[in-house]
Amino acid sequence: MGDQAHRTCLEKQMAGYLKEIGLIFSEQYSLRTGSILDFLVTLKRYDGTEFYIDVETDGSNWHHTKSQRLKDLMRDKNTRSLGIEVLRFREGFNGHMVYGTILSCARRNGVKEFPPCPESFGD
Repeated sequence: MGDQAHRTCLEKQMAGYLKEIGLIFSEQYSLRTGSILDFLVTLKRYDGTEFYIDVETDGSNWHHTKSQRLKDLMRDKNTRSLGIEVLRFREGFNGHMVYGTILSCARRNGVKEFPPCPESFGD
């Protein structure tokens, strides 16, 4: 895991949700492109191959300007070119939203098994 002392509040919140769901992930994962992913989630497909999702938490202080959004788009394009799906969550996300979004992405990409939604997330 990455340096937990320097996580943002949103990153701490997301880490809690990912743990509660029961997903395997790495924090502050460095790519060969120089990008650092907030969270790299690893899942298995039906054929046994691994599938990766970059889960990003976008706080309004850092991701509200047009220039930053353009940088994010370019970074996402580069990350996807490595075979990693990118999911971005803006402030206000909750456990149910995180679970549903990751589950949908996993199903679209042939993921074999996915944990059930934690009861603590509610209906």
